[in-house]
Amino acid sequence: MTTATAQKLPTSEQIRVMACDMFSRDGYKGVGMRRLAAAVGIQAGSL
Repeated sequence: MTTATAQKLPTSEQIRVMACDMFSRDGYKGVGMRRLAAAVGIQAGSL
């Protein structure tokens, strides 16, 4: 999914989509909350 497409989704959906993508590429242990938040464009505390 492109960033432009992801930005049209609600934040909660962006988080879900990005998490699934990152988990499939890097595994559960390879994805940190800060990295996921940064990919979505929010602060880690917002997760």
